[in-house]
Amino acid sequence: MVRQRPGHSLVSAARLGSLLPNPVQQRDRVGSADSTDLYRISLGDRSSFTVRINNRSLKTRIGLQIFSFKRARTAVLKAIGRRDFSSLKGKEIRRFLNPEATIGLRNRQQRSVNLSLNAGEYYVRVFHRQGNTSRYQLSLNAELIIPTDSLPPIPVPHPIPAPIPAPILTPI
Repeated sequence: MVRQRPGHSLVSAARLGSLLPNPVQQRDRVGSADSTDLYRISLGDRSSFTVRINNRSLKTRIGLQIFSFKRARTAVLKAIGRRDFSSLKGKEIRRFLNPEATIGLRNRQQRSVNLSLNAGEYYVRVFHRQGNTSRYQLSLNAELIIPTDSLPPIPVPHPIPAPIPAPILTPI
C-alpha cells in the first residue's frame, strides 16, 4: 500500500481502508506545529484490532487514541468533521465520539493495544503532548474474530461399550 499522509480533521484523515488481510505501517512526526495526525480504518466484521506505536525520539511525549462514532457518520462529520482535531474541546469529542483506547508514550518507548471491535469505521489519532517534534512508527493489524456459534459442533466420541462380564457362579 502507498504511504498515506495523515490528516488533521476527520474529513482529511488518511484512508487506510480495511486492514484485512494486510497490516499497515505508517511513519510520520508530530510536534508543536503539526500536533495531530489522523488515520481512518474500516473493519468489515468483528475483529481483533492491534495498534503498535513506537515513539522514536528522545525528550518527547506523544499519545495515541482510537475513536468510533457515537452518532450517525453524516451528523458527526457535519458537526466537527472539517475542524482541526487539536482545536476540538473535550466536551465536543465526548459528544460525538466514543473513545475506544488512549495510551501515552515517552522517550523512545513502544506500546501496543489490542481491542475487540465490531464492524465499522474507526479513527486513530497520534498527537503531540510535550517536547520537540517526535518521529513515530505506527503498525495497524486486524484479524477476523470467528463467532464460536458459527463453528461446526465438535463430535463427541461414542465409547465402545465394554463387554459385560459373565457372572461367576458358585455352587451352593
